[in-house]
Amino acid sequence: MRSRSGSGVRLDRILFLVEQTICKQQDAITALFANQKEFPGHAWVRDNVYIAQALWALYRAYMKYADFDEDLTKANELAMTCVKMMQSLLECMMLQADKVELFKKYQRPLDSLHAKYSVRTKQTVVSDTEWGHLQVDAVSLYLLTLAQITASGLQIVRNSDEVAFVQNLVYYIETGYRTPDYGIWERGDKTNQGIRELNASSIGLVKAALQSLNDVGDLFVDGSKGSVVTILPDEIEQCSAVLLSMLPRESFSKETDAALLCIISYPAFSVEDPEIVNETRETIKKCLFGNYGCRRFLRDGYKTALEDRSRLYYNKSELQQFEDIECEWPLFLCMFLLDAMYNKRADDVEFYWQQLEKVVIRNDKGLRMVPELYLVERQNVAGEKASRGSQPRTPSGAIPYLWAQSLYVICSLLFEGFLTPAELDPLSRRLAAYEKRPPCEVQVTILAEDASVQEELAKQKIFVQRVDQIDDEIFTILPASSLAHLLTRRFMDSRRSHLMYDIRIMMDEWSSELQYIYASWNSVSISGRPLVVLIINNGMLSTEGLSQLNISLNRHMMSTVVGTIKKISTGYLYGARVVMKNLSDFFRTTAVSKLEISEADQEELLCVNECKVQFALPNEENKDKIMSPASSLKKGDSLKLRNNYDLVRKMSMRHRSIALDGNDSDLAKLRLEFKSHRTLDTVMGGDSSRESSPAGSPSREKVRNLGTPSKRMREKRESTSSKFLHTTSAGSDSDISLKRDLSQSQLGDMDSADLIDMLLETTNLDEQTTIIHFLWMKFGPDYKMFLGDQEVTVRILMEEVYTKSCEARQWALVRLTAGLLGKRFEELGKAVTHLLVRQKQITLGLPSKREEVITCPKTNEELKDIMQRAYGDDPNSFTLSQEILISLGFLVRTDPKLFVEMFRLRIGLIIQSLRKSTRSVQADVAAQVQQQQQKEEESGSDVDEMEDFQFGIWLRHRRIDGALNRVPNNFYASLWDTVHRMPHGLRINDTVLHWGLTQEMTRKEIKFALEVEEALNRIAEPEYRELVVEVLWLLGRLDKVVCSNEPKICKDRPLNVDEILHKANDIFVEHNRQMDTMVMECCGSGKRCEGAKGICLHFYDSAPAGEYGSSHYIIRAMMQMFT
Repeated sequence: MRSRSGSGVRLDRILFLVEQTICKQQDAITALFANQKEFPGHAWVRDNVYIAQALWALYRAYMKYADFDEDLTKANELAMTCVKMMQSLLECMMLQADKVELFKKYQRPLDSLHAKYSVRTKQTVVSDTEWGHLQVDAVSLYLLTLAQITASGLQIVRNSDEVAFVQNLVYYIETGYRTPDYGIWERGDKTNQGIRELNASSIGLVKAALQSLNDVGDLFVDGSKGSVVTILPDEIEQCSAVLLSMLPRESFSKETDAALLCIISYPAFSVEDPEIVNETRETIKKCLFGNYGCRRFLRDGYKTALEDRSRLYYNKSELQQFEDIECEWPLFLCMFLLDAMYNKRADDVEFYWQQLEKVVIRNDKGLRMVPELYLVERQNVAGEKASRGSQPRTPSGAIPYLWAQSLYVICSLLFEGFLTPAELDPLSRRLAAYEKRPPCEVQVTILAEDASVQEELAKQKIFVQRVDQIDDEIFTILPASSLAHLLTRRFMDSRRSHLMYDIRIMMDEWSSELQYIYASWNSVSISGRPLVVLIINNGMLSTEGLSQLNISLNRHMMSTVVGTIKKISTGYLYGARVVMKNLSDFFRTTAVSKLEISEADQEELLCVNECKVQFALPNEENKDKIMSPASSLKKGDSLKLRNNYDLVRKMSMRHRSIALDGNDSDLAKLRLEFKSHRTLDTVMGGDSSRESSPAGSPSREKVRNLGTPSKRMREKRESTSSKFLHTTSAGSDSDISLKRDLSQSQLGDMDSADLIDMLLETTNLDEQTTIIHFLWMKFGPDYKMFLGDQEVTVRILMEEVYTKSCEARQWALVRLTAGLLGKRFEELGKAVTHLLVRQKQITLGLPSKREEVITCPKTNEELKDIMQRAYGDDPNSFTLSQEILISLGFLVRTDPKLFVEMFRLRIGLIIQSLRKSTRSVQADVAAQVQQQQQKEEESGSDVDEMEDFQFGIWLRHRRIDGALNRVPNNFYASLWDTVHRMPHGLRINDTVLHWGLTQEMTRKEIKFALEVEEALNRIAEPEYRELVVEVLWLLGRLDKVVCSNEPKICKDRPLNVDEILHKANDIFVEHNRQMDTMVMECCGSGKRCEGAKGICLHFYDSAPAGEYGSSHYIIRAMMQMFT
């Protein structure tokens, strides 16, 4: 008589558990499983995939420990059941192949694959609108499991049609890093109002699925190339970057979620950074772990005693009532246990196993069943809220819950030693976080466009090949020019945007792209090394065609090019390992991919004949043929033309100026006032009048008013200020109006012939652009005219001056012409997406006029429409905003730490801050001229240059921080505590952050941060916004500020933050009045200061800390209000 081994008996016991608790729910024909009593006959994709994993694990255990033939029979039955179920799920999705095609094209939620199907017919069971079907994680989990099971030797995909559909599923999920979905809990936003979100758990599973299919090779398990699925490495890297930027947060509405356990550990293993894995695990344990498992997320009302079952959606105000009584799910004990076993933490394994044994339910046969959840009964709600974990909970929902039961089976197989963690991970995904593969260096080949470039580089001891010197024995290709076109990286293509004409930007692109390739290559399994071909052309090294102003700048650019190449040749470029050789030297080590290109596309791909603008305007070469002898209007003999040009230029300059809010010149005026005051002080009082003062004072020393400036000196100062600050000269409104009417009349009388004559009189690019700009405004872009014998439109002329401006690198003209032509960067949509998927929102336009908010990815056409609405007829802002977005998209990808605690980027305010920075440069010039004049008149003048440089620095700093929406670390969580403490909330600039927000949202929820940003963004002045942030930050430390007594909090109205700030300003002014500082020249003497919102300019310019810092006065104001 045969006897079973001890391991065989225990394994049979687990199989019996599976048969009695899981397989009873299976349909005999389709092999699909149904579990929900509320939805009989509905097979969820996610539940069935986890069941497949359990059956597959049990099959592998029987294959390993088979004692007799019947054991092998059981193993084969388990394998066939698993394969049949996976094939049935694939068939369910293939019946919706048309929806996959539509979703790939439009990405509409109604075109998504369904999340559940009929157990019997494999058809859909609910309509497209009756369920949150867009669940990218479910499809990704299926593909991940398909790859793992296939890698173990079982074949699921049977024919080429199924291979093609799996490829289509890859296209379906690969944009998951920017596809908001309903998430793993099927309800989207935690208010259950059908709002889709970008979920970290979905992105992690997408990344795991793409990597696994890339690693598994062929799906037929026979080595055939016809069953290989193509994966784009860039999509994997995008998922990785976005995922790392989100963790340990799940989404906008969920500050964390227990579902993240499935991506930091079994089955996905999506995160390679051990620190982020540990941080996410500890965050989940701290926020969600309980005696019976984990809460799904904070304030989860699902199946709680207080949930209103008559409606699906929650009211926002009722979310707080679910706090501390959320249902706890034993499912996550299984996930924690698997994580501990995979990471070999023996103590944690024992702890989680004991916890799991306490929560499983034994039926009448003694079989262990894992319930769906444990809830707090209504009579125990008050006690649980008073002390979390103090009340008993009752099992509810499906018993057993197939998802949790399947993971329990896998845990049992691992805990009892039937399987090792490696046997459930044949693709070795678990090693990604702890076993790094050796770094793969980036291969770089530098090619010279022609012999002159090669010689110029040789002078710098840089020896490179020319494009036409490529070895034809190794590379059999079309002409060398075709090779250059084919191999040139897109970031070097000047047709992509005018930014590539700026050599410094191009060199930065070189460096960043090489770093990005180096960092990203190792995360994707590709045989061979990356090869980057960089081509140097004449435009990068020569000064031909540039204005005299740009020639000296271009010499610096040439040294930038040479310096970058020399850094590459050293082998290291900002931490990236690179090697520079000739192209033929890399032939055997380079990764090779086959490009599948149709014959129709080959000609377009290899075409190097660019569409060139037919130049029609006069230049130095053709001026004798088409223009009169005068070569420049400013040197012309025609007074009529000269006067007409002055009018045209004034009108053009008026329309090309960036439209911004007021207070443009206040910083400049402040600096001039300071410089003149210091000079007068020195002249009248000498060095002996200076007194030392503590750090943090408005001007870092007490500037005494020892006398009043003389009338002559005041007049000289006012004259200089007006000259450089463009202030309005004296004159009545009627005189100004009369002059404007005369100018408008003369412009109206000017016909196209006059303008064409002016255009033919000059070869100066600036003058040509001015005249064409006026033609554009007066007659429109499609107006036709003749220049010489050639018929052209204004648009064609504008294209010509745009091209010439780019080549001459005259950026003011480039931005003007590009904005008028509506030029948009090819990479704009990607740059915006990079920002959005990292939880950053974008606004375009100015706050006091019109701001357009971008919260989801847009196409280039949609972005162009939004920008045209935001900037109207301001062409410079239209172009400059694109440049800023491209730069921010680049920065958030390469250095995401710069954007910590920044949730909304206001492009309009950034432009405004940039312009004010240039205004401060103008003020510096004005001050230098004034100082020189005074030195000539008065001897012995001595100005502290370091102090002069520092003056105004905090005002600029606050403007920049306010424009970038910067806040201190942990600012929003601190403000949540403050709002929660105030019965009627806070009032900020007439916007109330009401107390109810803390009932709807949790402390670290991004939605709360966005509500705060919405209030702060109503403040047009960035410096005032930054002072408000300082007040809000100090309010979070109210108990430390008012340490003697309990703060007296207003009970009948919202706390007015602006009132605190203005009180602090009053204290500041009074304090400085007592010290007789330069504040006496404005607010201290009762004059109206030009500071924003009635706050003194010197208060804006005070350092945050120190005895004379802004925080000192804000704290004093708070002490007066709360004591």
